Amino acid sequence: MFKACIGVDLGSKNTRLALRGGIVSEPSLVSMAACERHVRSVGRCAEFAEYGRVAPIKNGCCVNSRLLAELLSELIKKYGGRRGSPRNTELFIALNRTMPLQRLRAFEKAAEAACFRGVRILSRSLMGMLGAGEELGASRAKLLVDIGAQSICCAAVCAGGIIVECCESFGSELAERAIQNYFASVHRVRIGARTAELMKMNLDRLGFTVDGRSLGDGLPRAVDANADDIRAAALGGMKCIVSFAADMIRLLPAEACADLVDSGVTLIGGGAKMHGIGELFEKELKIKVRVAENAEIAVAEGMRRYLFEQKERSSPIMNEYARFLPAQGSPSTEYAEAIADA
Repeated sequence: MFKACIGVDLGSKNTRLALRGGIVSEPSLVSMAACERHVRSVGRCAEFAEYGRVAPIKNGCCVNSRLLAELLSELIKKYGGRRGSPRNTELFIALNRTMPLQRLRAFEKAAEAACFRGVRILSRSLMGMLGAGEELGASRAKLLVDIGAQSICCAAVCAGGIIVECCESFGSELAERAIQNYFASVHRVRIGARTAELMKMNLDRLGFTVDGRSLGDGLPRAVDANADDIRAAALGGMKCIVSFAADMIRLLPAEACADLVDSGVTLIGGGAKMHGIGELFEKELKIKVRVAENAEIAVAEGMRRYLFEQKERSSPIMNEYARFLPAQGSPSTEYAEAIADA
């Protein structure tokens, strides 16, 4: 019987599919009417729906298994080819190996509800390393920082195994909140999350003219903002992420920490494409930082290479799942107040 293999990188904002021919990306959204139980549209079609948009993944966690199953099923039918269907597809999901069992079970439940032929979970950190062009079998430890919209994961990899991995439910949206707070405090104007996101993605511009709502009289108002001030505000919001990475480095053994002086840090994820983030990491950590050229799709690209390139699929390093070590701790508890104030 015909059987297809497809890798999926589930993100809070975008879901990326690793296909034999390349990578495709769709928003992680479904659209449904309030009076109906069935899904009307998914992905890019749901993004432009007038109402009923729901995100089944928030903060890197599956919050609605049924809707996630519908999203996966429809995307496989759309991109799986003429005979593509969940019943003929073996699904590979990239997830963090230190994810709590309850959250992991929510993703597995969604895959089971979609009736895939088989489901296998791969390490998101190792797939990200592979997609970013790093050598997994190197004897020196390397640090990967995966900055998503609503989640962050830091993993130290050495000889194909994970030494320490720590994840938390906050990400580059901290920069968007910082931009919104800047306009509210300095210009007395409230701007929307979408406007803040567009500004975060274009921090290399010389200036901004922004439309918002005045906090004084509640009427529409346009303001001209200094680009340097906005960049400073956005990068200030990202310092919490840098501190998280620094605290994870402190969990490493002395030998692995010393390796980072030469191997440095690799940044992937959508947040890694923000202007100035690499310089911020170098300034705070005082080690070299590399932003992957394909940062946004690094995990999906790693899955594509693993699934469809014989060299990677047959590698004993990629199949040695017993070598995965549990995280030795999580430096996340001290960030609650910082995130609440962001």
